[in-house]
Amino acid sequence: MKTVDVFISKIEGLSTKKVFAFAFLLGVLLFSIPFLSRSLHHEPLFSGEEAFYDINLIAALQQEFTVTDTALGESRPWLVTPYHLLLSQAARVFGFLPSFVLFHLLLLGGSLYFLLLCFDFFKSTKTQQLLFLFIFLLSPLTFYLFAMPNASILIFFLCVLAAWIRFTQRYQALLCIIFVLLPFFGIWAFLLGCALLLLRKPTLREALCLFVPAILYFFWISATFGFPALSLRIPFSSLFADLGNVQGYGVFTLLLAAMGIAFGSEFKKQHRLFFFMALFTLFLFVKPLLVYQNLFICIFASYTFLRLAQRAWSLPSLKEISLLLLFCGILFTGLSNFNHVSLDLPSSEVFQGMHWLQEHGIGEGKVLTEPAYGFWVSGVTGSKLFLDTQTVFSPFSEERMKDLATIVQSRDLSLTTRLLDQYGVRYLLLLSSSEKDLSGLLFILGNREMFKKIYENNAVTIWEYSREQP
Repeated sequence: MKTVDVFISKIEGLSTKKVFAFAFLLGVLLFSIPFLSRSLHHEPLFSGEEAFYDINLIAALQQEFTVTDTALGESRPWLVTPYHLLLSQAARVFGFLPSFVLFHLLLLGGSLYFLLLCFDFFKSTKTQQLLFLFIFLLSPLTFYLFAMPNASILIFFLCVLAAWIRFTQRYQALLCIIFVLLPFFGIWAFLLGCALLLLRKPTLREALCLFVPAILYFFWISATFGFPALSLRIPFSSLFADLGNVQGYGVFTLLLAAMGIAFGSEFKKQHRLFFFMALFTLFLFVKPLLVYQNLFICIFASYTFLRLAQRAWSLPSLKEISLLLLFCGILFTGLSNFNHVSLDLPSSEVFQGMHWLQEHGIGEGKVLTEPAYGFWVSGVTGSKLFLDTQTVFSPFSEERMKDLATIVQSRDLSLTTRLLDQYGVRYLLLLSSSEKDLSGLLFILGNREMFKKIYENNAVTIWEYSREQP
């Protein structure tokens, strides 16, 4: 016990700058692991599907400012935010990858620093801060937030900075600038801005800075493109990173957070407003909000872990085993997520097939592939797609989704070819990992007069469809 007390006393003697330096270096080290692994295995640096939408958008803005996306052959708006505008301008000068690394490192450092200043404002101990940082940095959602191209990282930084300004009542002009910017990230960022207003009694100027740009921007969006369908609640099973979801919570972290919410009476008394605002947001299981809810989850989890460690147990050995199990569970979730990202698609063989298609010319025909792979195909080949997963402001996506299901499942050759002709599909790009779900389409591909296999490797097969039009 004396050794533990001495260790804790040394931790409490650390300055905020030293805690920040430790957290920043730990974050950089942890977030580098998947990228180093993918680089050593000669795989594409980024994994998953959503990152490539942002990469494609930034690449389009590098060429010229545009809000029109024609990847499906029909016009729909790019989901442009200040994040994409800033990064595209930097990429024009330094290139995408150096700009991405520098920009995200700055936002990682800024977010961690102002988070620690907020903790200091609430007089939390350095032990709790380090415990929170350990849980937070190992969270799969934190990795997605800081290590993958996405606008959420800039929203997160602005919200943390705004919270610190609201708490300390300093730099009010900067707070107004943040409120002006948030609506341009979308409706969810605007709602986060509303929550920040409620942290303290807002002034008229602060309210106007948030609501006037929001009203004007959302009115222009709705008048130009219509009302988008908001991303609603997601299946409960999709919330868990331990089930293979990159954007999910760790089971042990969620368990500790639930215990903190249920039994943290001391925390409720000390930070009543913060507690009830956090509790309200945690029940909004909406995908765009998960990366922000994760902050509250990690705070509650670290509070519970520390309280369990400080309490007197009737069986000290059971206490040690329980804490070790929780610690290892949190660590395992983080490391398994890094491993999952390292092995995730797209692989180098998938990109080899796409580069082959790009080099051999695709003409005017569209490429049919699974929607989840659409951003890869459009980004690498520059081709038009049958469908991808970007359905916001895409009124034609719902009909195409139904027709895609028909193409995949039907064994009626005339029906399948009619739909392919209707959408101008010339190539079908199929991944070996998903062929088991394409039994109907694979049966149709057996018609060698209309479908010709033009490329194949261990990961991807490309078919060319052609027939004389009546």
